[in-house]
Amino acid sequence: MNQRNVLFFAAIIILVILNACREYPLEVNYGNAKVNIKSNPRGAAIFVDGLSTGKVTPDSLVNLHGGNYSISLKLYGYRDTSFVINIEESDSSIVSVELKQIF
Repeated sequence: MNQRNVLFFAAIIILVILNACREYPLEVNYGNAKVNIKSNPRGAAIFVDGLSTGKVTPDSLVNLHGGNYSISLKLYGYRDTSFVINIEESDSSIVSVELKQIF
């Protein structure tokens, strides 16, 4: 394998890694519903339908359409916590979650 091929494959690998690390913002939905998510302790990463929102608790998910959403909270040293919320169009709700320590 010559140096040109090695550089080509290295560039492909870098592009794949960068794409895998990309966060997908939830705000592209443009609905009217809002969910405020709090956790104890604070600072848990918020995932919606398996995708990172780039947000940590406490924070709000805004511009949601009505419907069901699978929410996961992840914080090092604590069990991942998942739940499903059903929110109506133009609704606003608050969810508070007590995270459980692993150790």
